[in-house]
Amino acid sequence: MVPHPYHLSDKTDARHRYMRQVRTVAAVIAVALLMKRLLM
Repeated sequence: MVPHPYHLSDKTDARHRYMRQVRTVAAVIAVALLMKRLLM
């Protein structure tokens, strides 16, 4: 079973979007921890 090029690119795009989301969430968590440390 060979996937179509379009299907492959779609999957890659989804992965890129997922990675960007993960990075954003990680940044938010890091900032939250930093703020908590500064406030303490």
